[in-house]
Amino acid sequence: MNGKLKIALLVLGAVLLIAVVFFYPYEARGVPQWKLRVVDQKGNPVNGAQVQQEWIDPFYEGQTLVESRKTDADGWVLFPRRPIHKQLANGFLRFQPIAHVYICWHDRSGQVLSGQLFYEGKSSQLVDQLVLANGTVCPFS
Repeated sequence: MNGKLKIALLVLGAVLLIAVVFFYPYEARGVPQWKLRVVDQKGNPVNGAQVQQEWIDPFYEGQTLVESRKTDADGWVLFPRRPIHKQLANGFLRFQPIAHVYICWHDRSGQVLSGQLFYEGKSSQLVDQLVLANGTVCPFS
């Protein structure tokens, strides 16, 4: 192999390595673990209700990711930490992790109860209690 070919292959290898490192997704800070208690307006825990959590990961190009979990007998539900993925190529973008928790639930009398909470990155605190409001229809359908 002559010298020019070796240098060309070395440069090509270096460029490919830099491109892979530059575009490879890595986990970054995201939505923290979220434990919250769902209660009715009287403060009674809501048992067995489906609670949805939505969050956005920029790696999935704005696609909203959703998971649903049920409350336990004391009204508690736990959503795990949601890491987001970044690339060095877009690492200069100031993307803040966001999440939305919402619920529509019919109590034993048939009344529609609903509620929602938001998390918006560093400027936001995780709220640990969701008080449901009475309504006639689910606003999240």
